[in-house]
Amino acid sequence: MLKRLKTHLTFLCSFILVAHVYSAQYQGIILDSQSHKAIPYVSIHTSNNHDIYGSMSNDLGEFSISFDFDSLVFQHINYTPYILKKQSYKDTLYLNPLSYTLNEIDVYATESLWIRKKLHLVVKNKKKFYTLPSSIQQDYVYNTYTLSDSSGYAFESKGILQSNKNEYSILPILSAIKYKDSTAGTDFSNLRRMLHDDFLPRFTSNFIKNNSFRENKGFRHTNPNVVQLFYFSNYKLSDDGYLVIDTLKNVILEAQQNLGTQSNIKNNTSSLLRKVAESRGFTYNDWITQTQYIYTEINGSYLLQSCIYKLYIRTTTENKKLSNSYFVSTESTVRLSNPTLTNSVSNSKQFLILPKPYYIVPIYTKTMREEEEKLQRIKRTYKKF
Repeated sequence: MLKRLKTHLTFLCSFILVAHVYSAQYQGIILDSQSHKAIPYVSIHTSNNHDIYGSMSNDLGEFSISFDFDSLVFQHINYTPYILKKQSYKDTLYLNPLSYTLNEIDVYATESLWIRKKLHLVVKNKKKFYTLPSSIQQDYVYNTYTLSDSSGYAFESKGILQSNKNEYSILPILSAIKYKDSTAGTDFSNLRRMLHDDFLPRFTSNFIKNNSFRENKGFRHTNPNVVQLFYFSNYKLSDDGYLVIDTLKNVILEAQQNLGTQSNIKNNTSSLLRKVAESRGFTYNDWITQTQYIYTEINGSYLLQSCIYKLYIRTTTENKKLSNSYFVSTESTVRLSNPTLTNSVSNSKQFLILPKPYYIVPIYTKTMREEEEKLQRIKRTYKKF
């Protein structure tokens, strides 16, 4: 009996030791290549036989990998993706920032007096420059990519986008889904978000009032009248961005908006939903978004040329029945080209309406549900992730 017990304990200790070694196969830290500061919440994933395994760095930029891999992909909302091969593994990694941080930009220390006057003229001119005289058709290319701690998904759609005032519809010509199997559906949610939730309607006198502005002295453009302004929320430290404006025409050519956790929770959830989530121990630890808009001129009017939307969410759930954490990282882009003005909206049944996102409309109607179902029925091909 004693011999059997010793054998069992030896096996158990060996199992625990092996499990411990396996659970911490690779460890390291992720740093900014310019500032050498730690980067928290970097998503890390690999694909083994089409199964996705993921992890993320902690608040100090440290990570621990508990799965085998041939290569790892490191992604963060503000950095260029990095691929690390197993044979060249190192415990200190550097990611390159996608855009300059405030400390690396040559900005004026104070807000120039002319800025607010110009910005109010931009607000005044919105209706003149950003309202199309008729409907328009454009070629579109839409891509969205989502990674969580346990799955990966990618979707691409190409076709024709039809715009008429605040209504959008598409004629998909080619669509493809990249997933572990053929059970995943289409995901046009961020295309709807980027089109219906454009930056310009939010750029109002209140926006100017609630932010501080600084000119980037180092910005250069082929047009000497074009300047770049960085803005910073007067109330929320995580909310900032930039504007590229033509100071002669008083129009916005490009805008980027960065929103932190506090703003995203307020903008995307109801008070009732927040109370229910809190009662169940659910917490949004981080909810970061970054959206970039670029506009182009056609016949004296300006319309969206491209948009990039990035999202990072990290949550935890702590209650009597459950204790876990979850993260999701998403990047979506839409690029529009070959704009053609039309006299009327096409009535072709092949065009599918893109309904407004749920957080914009007060009531989710039966018509909206049916429109979403039609988007799920489009022809598409599948590829293994």
